[in-house]
Amino acid sequence: MPTVTMTAMFTRVLHRNLGESDVAHLYRTLLGREPGRSETAAQLATARDWRTLLSAIVGSDEFRNGRPTPAVPSTDVRVNTWHRDLAEWGHPSGTWSGDREAVMGAQGFTFLVRGTNSVVDQYQDSYRLPGDWADRWDEVVQARRSGAAALGATFCALVVPDKLSVLREHLPPEIVLQTEPPALRLTASYAVDYPIAELTAVPGGAYLRTDTHLSFEGNAILGRWVLQRLAVGEDAALAATSHGGAVHSYLSSGDLGSRFEPPVVEVMRTVNSWGSAAVVEDNREAVEAVGKHVGTRRVLRNVNAADPRTVVMFGDSYGFPQKHYHGIAWYLAQHFREVHFVWVPFGWDGDYVAQVGATVVVCETAERFVPRPPATRIEVPALMAAAVVED
Repeated sequence: MPTVTMTAMFTRVLHRNLGESDVAHLYRTLLGREPGRSETAAQLATARDWRTLLSAIVGSDEFRNGRPTPAVPSTDVRVNTWHRDLAEWGHPSGTWSGDREAVMGAQGFTFLVRGTNSVVDQYQDSYRLPGDWADRWDEVVQARRSGAAALGATFCALVVPDKLSVLREHLPPEIVLQTEPPALRLTASYAVDYPIAELTAVPGGAYLRTDTHLSFEGNAILGRWVLQRLAVGEDAALAATSHGGAVHSYLSSGDLGSRFEPPVVEVMRTVNSWGSAAVVEDNREAVEAVGKHVGTRRVLRNVNAADPRTVVMFGDSYGFPQKHYHGIAWYLAQHFREVHFVWVPFGWDGDYVAQVGATVVVCETAERFVPRPPATRIEVPALMAAAVVED
């Protein structure tokens, strides 16, 4: 049997195929650290054998004077969409956005936990509501109930639960919910609805992964639930929430995913239509032009509606009807003849309700606004006029 010299053995080692473990071994031995995923991939793509790999590392700025070489980035490449097969290479749970207001949770669900309307604060033992909070909400709710009753109108009041409340099991461990939120106190004391059980039960999640708003399925469940609360029969509610059009998928980064680097995207779904309704009045473009939301008014009419009544809805983005995002008012417009949406969370203007002949009223607000009770009454014309004036 021929004798294998040390030189021959070393030559074979130098020219054998490289693997990730080889790159990791040399980084630990020569640089004193583990390589990043992108570094390993770059080295394996360019190094023909151990000789070239050794030359690349020894010739780097990091080996000579401790500075990482620009040719081999030290940061990891991150997949910017969640999929179970790619989860290992995505933003891990607990990763914060650049502005430190949004955080990545489990299975790619992002959460808004800081900022002006921080919902997570409402779940802390140290959180304190204004001293007159309960009295002000009592006045607000009673004004709407009695006002609707005086007009002979069917009335529905609801708080849309926050994503953080609905998908709490997806929160990273560092986000701890210590107590019940003010929304539960409001709903228990004043019979304001809070459909958290219905949204929590939505398969796949009621909320978009990269956004603070509801998914296609979440909006459908919420829309049907409101119709049922308005005493619309089960069959009619189901018919009203059947979209009657092809569902389209598209790739997008929501209001949370866009805060990360790289931005996180997801496949969203929509019908991208007004369904059976049409927009007949709208000031959205003018209000949006000055960077506002409150004061937007959009009127939808459905000439083939099963129900001839007119609805006024006072709400926010969860109620706002759009072609691509079906807020509550979009679903109302599939059943009722005419729907007036006024963007003012949990607002009330009895004169406006009477003027348009509405016999159904819906007042809605997002959970994050609950600590600040709304004004007892507003005037829709004045609100619309102020909405188009630049601050």
